[in-house]
Amino acid sequence: SSLDGVTLEELTPATRDRYQLPAQVRQGVLITGVRRGSSAARAGLRPGDVLLEVDRRKVTSIASFERLWKRAQGKTLFSRQKPG
Repeated sequence: SSLDGVTLEELTPATRDRYQLPAQVRQGVLITGVRRGSSAARAGLRPGDVLLEVDRRKVTSIASFERLWKRAQGKTLFSRQKPG
């Protein structure tokens, strides 16, 4: 993805089950990996987090995340669902 150090996966029923995400999490993209020392790690993002919004705009797919992230040019407010 365009966010340095993060690996994303589309949010599907299978990924919700695999990561035991709450039923109310129906949109967004799932973070499946974060490289140590990356900007994503420094921002506190962790595997299992679901990115719901970028700058108060809903994330519905990896493509929408990429588009919103590019538009924000790195000056971004994330909304996320943490695991558990």
